[in-house]
Amino acid sequence: MTEEEHDRLLAEQQIMSEAGFRARQAAEFKEQQARIPAGPGRPTHIPPSNFATIPLTPPDDPVYDFEHLGLRIAESLLLAAENQVTEAQNLFERTKVLAEGIRAQVKEHTELVTNLNGRLKTFGAQMLDAHRKFNGDKH
Repeated sequence: MTEEEHDRLLAEQQIMSEAGFRARQAAEFKEQQARIPAGPGRPTHIPPSNFATIPLTPPDDPVYDFEHLGLRIAESLLLAAENQVTEAQNLFERTKVLAEGIRAQVKEHTELVTNLNGRLKTFGAQMLDAHRKFNGDKH
């Protein structure tokens, strides 16, 4: 085999592998789009460990493989950010419930301490009255 034939064969193999990659990517895109429920929005939660289910926006017929990859990375980043926002909102709601519980406990303990202070003042006044009654008003 001559060098020219070898180069031609390599070029044909590269074209075939690129075409196969594009065909696989198009099939994967269609499969992912079929998994997305119908409606105006995307699914609310996609497990981050299963990146095969990441919905892709249809590319404007990218020519190069890096365009497909770049678009997929961009969509993955957006989806990850959306998941983080959802997780942060859930954490915020749980924190609000926890803070409300802490406020209730602080209020309850404040009432208990106020009650205790009132009883101590009453006890102290009774002790002082008893002392005055027993010893008279000498002190």
